[in-house]
Amino acid sequence: MVSCNDLQTLASQAAKARNIHDIEFGGLSVILAGDFAQLPPTGGPALYQGLVSLRVADATTEYAQNSVLGRILWHQFTNVVILRQNMRQKGQTEADMKLRTALENMRYRSWTAQDIAFLRSRVASDRPGHPRLDTVKYRNVSVITALNIHKDAINNLGAKRFAQDTGQELHEFFSIDRLSPRAVDKHKWKKCEQAHFSRVGPHLQHQLWNATPSATAKHVPGCLQLCVGMPVMIKANDATELCITKGQEAVVKGWDDNVGPNGKRVLETLFVQLVKPPRPIQIDDLPLNVVPLPRASTHITALLRDDTLVSLVRDQTMVLPNFSMTDYGAQGKSRNPNVVHLNNCRTHMAYCVALSRGHRAEETAIIQGFDENMIKGGLTGYMRQEFRELELVDPSHWHPSIRGDHMDTFYVKYDDWRPTLPDKAEPSQSVLHVNGKRKAEEDVDVERPRKSAKSGGVHPKPAVASGTHTNDYHI
Repeated sequence: MVSCNDLQTLASQAAKARNIHDIEFGGLSVILAGDFAQLPPTGGPALYQGLVSLRVADATTEYAQNSVLGRILWHQFTNVVILRQNMRQKGQTEADMKLRTALENMRYRSWTAQDIAFLRSRVASDRPGHPRLDTVKYRNVSVITALNIHKDAINNLGAKRFAQDTGQELHEFFSIDRLSPRAVDKHKWKKCEQAHFSRVGPHLQHQLWNATPSATAKHVPGCLQLCVGMPVMIKANDATELCITKGQEAVVKGWDDNVGPNGKRVLETLFVQLVKPPRPIQIDDLPLNVVPLPRASTHITALLRDDTLVSLVRDQTMVLPNFSMTDYGAQGKSRNPNVVHLNNCRTHMAYCVALSRGHRAEETAIIQGFDENMIKGGLTGYMRQEFRELELVDPSHWHPSIRGDHMDTFYVKYDDWRPTLPDKAEPSQSVLHVNGKRKAEEDVDVERPRKSAKSGGVHPKPAVASGTHTNDYHI
């Protein structure tokens, strides 16, 4: 899902493109598609998070101001369509129905004992009825895990095991690294001449090659281990028209290599066959769905083992072995079978993403178990409020005559059409002080405020809830 900052960036760029700055998104019609039950965005606060403050005093930086503007833009969306039919888990077995029920409850972090017992039965082990990872169908399946360091370790072991199983030699292709100035303006990057870069020393080069891909920005590997037939994942959007996009899975078909300046083998072009691309890709003189991936130059920072940050330019083909992927990288994918490692997932949303990738319960395997407290206890107040408000905006819940330019106006009209609070309520149920502290019935005098013995003043007059809906009152 898009973040508050990204939504403001989209609106700003659309206004610049059309040269219309007094209408949201420059007057364009915008459709946002996403699921708040999945992982939050990484580029800023989510649209439902309460970290975004609407107070002027808190918006003292450009980042905070863009977050506030993005949150305000989100409140301009008043047409919501909720897709309720499950189009991935459509099996009709008893286990499939239990999986669907567990996923529905997981969205609201309200797992039951039956859901937990069912997921325990999908933990891989030698016990009867549990999945076994040594079976053929789980052999080369990419494992969904939470941490990049675990992903790198699984990919390293998987590459060695794949070469051994297929009786091939594991070929190592090294990157070409050049040191760059620590402060490089990204807008002037193309103007930097090659002379501005210095060659990496042997000791530092050895450390850079031995670093894991997750220790570098954009996860560009220093040493790429490949063999024919190995599953890989593309890590950059090189050519969207050829389906060469970030996250696209593929299989190695061949390569063209050379000897680099350090005497090591370097890739010139890697040929891969796309796995289930959105559309067939046919390039002259190449088989169907086989595309070339040339070596690319990327400006990155690398973190060494002594916590030193090195800024450099790395020439390497943007792929990684695909024996493991993170929960963020698995979003939007359909997998069958589905092997997940939930032990280090930090939120119930990560559980939901990982377990919902598979089609069938019988082909879902969980490694090491999971923490059941992560998926019990209910949602946070902000997410629960967002789900409730989205349900109210769904056209199936209101009369077509109800319209509003933004969320608050819509809720006022909705409350006039179908009041959510009674016109009259007992004082014990509806008395709420202005400062937000609820008082017991025997301590509240609705008719006459009591004097304060300590300060000599009077207590604030309580406000009695009614059917009137104000802009700052949440249903």
